[in-house]
Amino acid sequence: MKFNYLIAIIVSILLIGCKEVKDPDTVKSEHEVHYELGLLPKIMSMPATPLKVKWQLSGDRNLYALLTYSQEDYKFVIENSTPFEVVSNTKLNDTFYRDWLENKIKLDATYHNGSYEIIGVHDVQANLFVQAEHSPFVNGSVTPLGEGIVLVSLYAM
Repeated sequence: MKFNYLIAIIVSILLIGCKEVKDPDTVKSEHEVHYELGLLPKIMSMPATPLKVKWQLSGDRNLYALLTYSQEDYKFVIENSTPFEVVSNTKLNDTFYRDWLENKIKLDATYHNGSYEIIGVHDVQANLFVQAEHSPFVNGSVTPLGEGIVLVSLYAM
């Protein structure tokens, strides 16, 4: 009896020291760029199903999603997004502009101190993409880039 008790204690001690092994499909680097919807619909509202996605979590405070929609869904997103009170040209980080945007959507932009200002493109509020009750990402903007493509930038408070 003491022997079985001793074995149980040793096995318990060994198991306590083991690392939890998770399913490799669910373990992702926080800065990994994703090209499939995956968890995105669980952390961001999707007003329509995109034809193509590219998204990334940057830490636990920022979410970036480049979504390609049909022209009809793109029009719906733009028309139903709330404009900001102050309208100004969109500014994108230079690395993001170079690495994320395809050449066909690199719009007329001027470079200033590490960012590109896209002339004539104005962000709108991300009201269609935030789900305060399901996600920490409750604020942000949507940048309409044409060709059915929007950039959704969300952040947590």
